[in-house]
Amino acid sequence: MVDVIKVEHMPVGMSISHDGTKLWYAGTETADVQHGWVGAVSLDNLTVLPSILLNMPVYYVEQALDDTLYVSSDTQIVHIDASTGQRLGSLAPANGILVLTPDRRTLFAASLVSQTAKGWQCDISHSLGVITEQTDNNTRGEGTVLDLKVSHNGQYLCLADVDGNQYHLPTVATDLIPTADIRAVAGSFVNGSNTWPGAVAFSNDDALLYEGAAGPGDVGAEIQIFDTASFAKAGSISLVERGFTSGPTVGDMVVDSTDAYLFAATNYTGEPGDVRVYRTGRGTPPAATPAPAKILSNISTRAQCLTGSSNLVAGFIIKGSSAKRVIIRAMGPSLVLYGIGDVLWDPIITLYDSRGQTVAINDNWNSDRPNVLATPFPPNNVHEAAIVATLPPGAYTVGLQGVANTTGTALVEVYDLTPAGSALANLSTRGPVSYGDNPMIGGFVVGGSQPTRVVVRALGPTLAQFGVTGALADPTLELHNSNGTLLTYNDDWINSAQQQAIRASGYAPAHSSESVILATLPPGNYTAVVRGKNATTGVALVEVYNLDAN
Repeated sequence: MVDVIKVEHMPVGMSISHDGTKLWYAGTETADVQHGWVGAVSLDNLTVLPSILLNMPVYYVEQALDDTLYVSSDTQIVHIDASTGQRLGSLAPANGILVLTPDRRTLFAASLVSQTAKGWQCDISHSLGVITEQTDNNTRGEGTVLDLKVSHNGQYLCLADVDGNQYHLPTVATDLIPTADIRAVAGSFVNGSNTWPGAVAFSNDDALLYEGAAGPGDVGAEIQIFDTASFAKAGSISLVERGFTSGPTVGDMVVDSTDAYLFAATNYTGEPGDVRVYRTGRGTPPAATPAPAKILSNISTRAQCLTGSSNLVAGFIIKGSSAKRVIIRAMGPSLVLYGIGDVLWDPIITLYDSRGQTVAINDNWNSDRPNVLATPFPPNNVHEAAIVATLPPGAYTVGLQGVANTTGTALVEVYDLTPAGSALANLSTRGPVSYGDNPMIGGFVVGGSQPTRVVVRALGPTLAQFGVTGALADPTLELHNSNGTLLTYNDDWINSAQQQAIRASGYAPAHSSESVILATLPPGNYTAVVRGKNATTGVALVEVYNLDAN
């Protein structure tokens, strides 16, 4: 197994985009069966892209030659816009499994209902498509279709189905059907004793057929490999993990356009699913997009979290051409381990997009435990909060507050989980600055392989323009390295030796009493400390910008 891709919803049907750059998957939510999602994974770097919410159950998805998708629901196949999810038309009465021919002009569908299995062939070269033929595909009486795939040369369909007594059959066959006559059977792939078929997929040269198979209770679960010329079994991939006798169910499988990867949508009964990626030993995998040489891989701020305009509000910007997977954390109780008193014992965070719409909210991270544990950054305390999200480029805001308006010192963090393709370009956090041991501390990590140009700002008077009361009148700014060594200090940017460079950067503050530091920093950890001059207090904003972000 090469990798496990954690997707946001239980994956069901999968397919490869017409240009070979995306893995599409249809997702369901067991707690909300009236809604479904169409998600995608970039095959360039195996990162999860934003999903499309649809107000109907969704089982299978295929992309046409343009930016439209065909998705199957309970009662029909729906034609939608891939960008917006808008319905463009529908085909009835087909429901369940669907597949497009390589030329993307013909759609084959099969019902999932445990009755006489029906199959449909639809011409979609026109905008809506029409059913051109309907037939009983199952020649063994009543049955359930488990998967349907078309060969890459467009000459055959592979139909995996079982009859109503599937659990008692000694053998079950998977049929190879000519697309020229979908009533005929060219041959059958015979499963082992007491096993039944699952998802199927053709290799790109159509020489092999991959098929998920298992016995009762998913005992001996595996992906069987058949030779399509002889119909003989040519090998297998075990799905049973060490120490167990059973494995996950395979909901669907596809092979990417390079023939190097086999993708399998898997899940255990009652648990969230994932996409498993296997190397086939055939073809050459696509070259991964290298991570940018100059990046901010983590940005964070520690300050007191009070109420009203003195709570913590963090903002960050994603720049680039692709979505980015991040984890956002709100830490409170863990800060005691670092000698910090008066911590915020139960933080809650809310993530907003640039329109102010709520993207996600979390109180205790255990409520999203599988996704958080799949990252390297699970919080130490169950009362701390975390949000794992895949976000398109844009500006985002994180509101941090205490449950029941409690107060205390907290830390808000954003970690970049997928450095390639886009970048964290900025973090800004607004919060109170006190004297003594309660300054505002902005932390950031310069990743990549080369020094990165950054601008760090501490703003106070500017906040009054946005209705913030009690703004810090004269903020000072310190920049420290990972050893705590002071690298540079600024009080009033207007008096800085960097004044001209600050103006040229485009980040000169509106007030001369605000502070700015420009620096080119090698990869490593850094902290920016904001204090009030002469021990003054008030609300301030600390910002870190990556000037080299793409």
